[in-house]
Amino acid sequence: MLFPYQYVSHTVEKLQIYLQHTVFHVWCKADGPFSIKLLHPDFRPIVEEISQNKNDYLLTPIRAIYETCLQMDKEQRLLLAHAFRKNNNIKGLCEGLVKPVLYSQLKPISDDLVKHLKELSKDLYNHVLGLKPFYSRCGVIDDHYDQFMLQNTVGKCPFCGINDVMSEKLPARDAYDHYLPKDSYPFNTINLRNLVPACKTCNSSFKLAYDPIKNGTRKAFYPFSNPNYTIDISVIIDYLDYASPKQNRIRLSYRCDTMDGQLTTWREIYKLDDVYIDKCSSDDSKYWIEQVYDEVQNHVELFGQRLTPREYLTVSLPKLRKRPMKQYNFLRVPFLEGCVAAGIF
Repeated sequence: MLFPYQYVSHTVEKLQIYLQHTVFHVWCKADGPFSIKLLHPDFRPIVEEISQNKNDYLLTPIRAIYETCLQMDKEQRLLLAHAFRKNNNIKGLCEGLVKPVLYSQLKPISDDLVKHLKELSKDLYNHVLGLKPFYSRCGVIDDHYDQFMLQNTVGKCPFCGINDVMSEKLPARDAYDHYLPKDSYPFNTINLRNLVPACKTCNSSFKLAYDPIKNGTRKAFYPFSNPNYTIDISVIIDYLDYASPKQNRIRLSYRCDTMDGQLTTWREIYKLDDVYIDKCSSDDSKYWIEQVYDEVQNHVELFGQRLTPREYLTVSLPKLRKRPMKQYNFLRVPFLEGCVAAGIF
């Protein structure tokens, strides 16, 4: 990704705390009849109130999983605990330092266990977060989005850099992407480190339910990493048609020192070669060239001094490079450099 997000905590994370307590202190220690008193004390009233609804998203599946755990041996319970710990170490999973525990690894224990875990995990995100018994005590997920955007002010989707992400001032918001897909990994559907705002195109058209780490077999950018990496994009222009930019023939190359694996994953998931070649074959790319000639002419009119386009770019491109997320500069600069290399200027 072009830049990492800054992590923002919120009171809705209490639901993850309640789930952690349920895993370690209720299910993994199952012994005797189930009682709601086993749950985290702050979780009990939420569970009780939701159980009165037509759809009981908590008490019934929690009890069903508990009863399955009663039949599990020590090693099986240990695997369940490992699944929670490992699958919530999003940073370690992305960096390839931690191996995940998949639903498929729990299936030999019990089909019912996997069924109830999947249903509960999805319902926690899809329903429980939005029910009054929870949000009246722990806050609203939309408030986390607003606070998140107040801290993350770039305004662009970090996965493509092309599209905006909706700000906190708008009446709607972009969807959170489950960065590690909820259909593969138990226990991290409500982990805010796995919930990443992304533009609609990246989230709904390209990434979908794609697994960045492919079940733990490859690396991916961690969305909340320290910004200690730089992605260099080079644009190679084989043919440029100024009048009809859709005819442009463009190639791209990328470099990210120390993060080749993450770079490959990012390019593949978000179809970035297609996205960036499309942008370099659009009216925007035509405008970038027009701007160069306009600025050269402005320099003549203002200072009475004529610069060649190359001379102008020698001065202007380093300035644009300092602000990569403004006006597509992360792509605009290498495109103009490609024009110079191709003899267009």
